[in-house]
Amino acid sequence: MKKTLKTNNEGKIAMSKQIKIKITYRNGTREEHCIDNYEIKDGCLCTYVRFGTESGTKHIPLDLIKEFITY
Repeated sequence: MKKTLKTNNEGKIAMSKQIKIKITYRNGTREEHCIDNYEIKDGCLCTYVRFGTESGTKHIPLDLIKEFITY
């Protein structure tokens, strides 16, 4: 997941808008997160978070997911 940095008119780095995602697993468990990016890759839902204690890329196998929505 390669991201390019966007700049505003003053040449400062513009923060990209965070995406909220709700994931419902097949076992009934639900999660809600704020993420920076996501994609479907190699049979997984890959979510990316830039900052914080949960920063990094998380790979969730699609077999475990009943549905997910972003808003």
